[in-house]
Amino acid sequence: MLTEGDHIERLLAIGDIHGYLDNLTRLLDIVQPTEKDLVVFLGDYIDRGPDSCGVIDKLTEFERRHPHTLFLRGNHEQLLLDVVDFSQPDDYLLFLQNGGGSTLESYGGELRNIPAEHIEFIRTTKLYYQHHAEIIDPDSGTHKLRKFVFVHAGVRPQVALEKQSREDLLGIRAQFLDSKYPLGESIIVHGHTPSEDVPGEIPYRIPLDSGVYLKGVISRRGRAPGGKLTCCDVLTREIWQV
Repeated sequence: MLTEGDHIERLLAIGDIHGYLDNLTRLLDIVQPTEKDLVVFLGDYIDRGPDSCGVIDKLTEFERRHPHTLFLRGNHEQLLLDVVDFSQPDDYLLFLQNGGGSTLESYGGELRNIPAEHIEFIRTTKLYYQHHAEIIDPDSGTHKLRKFVFVHAGVRPQVALEKQSREDLLGIRAQFLDSKYPLGESIIVHGHTPSEDVPGEIPYRIPLDSGVYLKGVISRRGRAPGGKLTCCDVLTREIWQV
């Protein structure tokens, strides 16, 4: 794994995939990550879309070929783990209500068909990742060191990262989205809430969920069409979408 002392060409983050293997494959073909890039996937690999099983296969294959890769956990992965670990009817119902039926279909319709290695892959996902890197300040043109915090949903404003709850990291919305400086000058890179403004121009937040599973418009404030998967080089805010 690349460390903060190593030179990286691109610091890439990929938003919510939701079982859309075709979009993921085409996006990776366009972006062409190399061994000089650090790639962070922001979670929600499963549910809603047609091929969650194929997405997990693709991600594990990608990790073997690109060791400088980190996988974060999304709330949808947590829903599946809750079903596997606790086997409670309420957990199973919540999983199905949030698109879990399509995940089961991709595994032949049965929870027991999910391979152990896929469950283990999900268990090893991280709740957050932080990385210091230099960016060019758009106003002064000078290089500045910034801390990037990668997380699925966001953070509770002004709470130290190590004290954040799992529920907030995987599911927070309004309190985080309405905060101008959620963790001081740290730049928060996140998915979870579909946005028409990807990657946006907010100094300390980069949203990357462009609603790959949505067929109409993204309606939170929205005019932009959904149905896209986004990758962003967070050092430059250049994006690729399919």
